[in-house]
Amino acid sequence: MCKAINELQQLIEECGGIQPPHLAFYMESIRFNSEATMNSIDYLAEFIKMSNNTEGEYEMIRELRTLILDHLQNIFTHAVALPRFF
Repeated sequence: MCKAINELQQLIEECGGIQPPHLAFYMESIRFNSEATMNSIDYLAEFIKMSNNTEGEYEMIRELRTLILDHLQNIFTHAVALPRFF
């Protein structure tokens, strides 16, 4: 494993880091994952605000539960994807 890491570091140094054509891909990937995470955080923040304003007086239907879980999964998926670009 250590040999593979050393070879990878050597290759990165030889190539001069991220090449310009690939830089656009990295930037776009970072933007996409960040926006997807923030959109889901915004949705959940609005849901929390609504639940506080109604003091819990709303119907927690299956679709709403599914949507909340979808947004939570989206946050985890995209937030965890971000460090691979750094």
